[in-house]
Amino acid sequence: AKGTRVVVEIEGKVVDQFDLATDLEPQRIETKHGYNVFEIADGQVRVSEADCPDLLCVHTGWRQHVGQVIVCLPHYFVLRIVGDGDDQGSLDGFTY
Repeated sequence: AKGTRVVVEIEGKVVDQFDLATDLEPQRIETKHGYNVFEIADGQVRVSEADCPDLLCVHTGWRQHVGQVIVCLPHYFVLRIVGDGDDQGSLDGFTY
């Protein structure tokens, strides 16, 4: 299922949430380990820039489905896609 919100977590704590239906200009999130820049467009989210050594978060690309995450381990930074209602706990092809 397509997600409705993206939850921003730093060091395991939720710090913000954004509606995936509303385009968002690039947002820079600073942590004590470094920074990540994410953006929302057309119901999707991605990390467009970071100063981590491997840039796996940037190479993950756009995400839009419930249960998908973008993770930057060096910065303890996670973007988690969630939905409303019953779809949050459903199994999908990725978790099956």
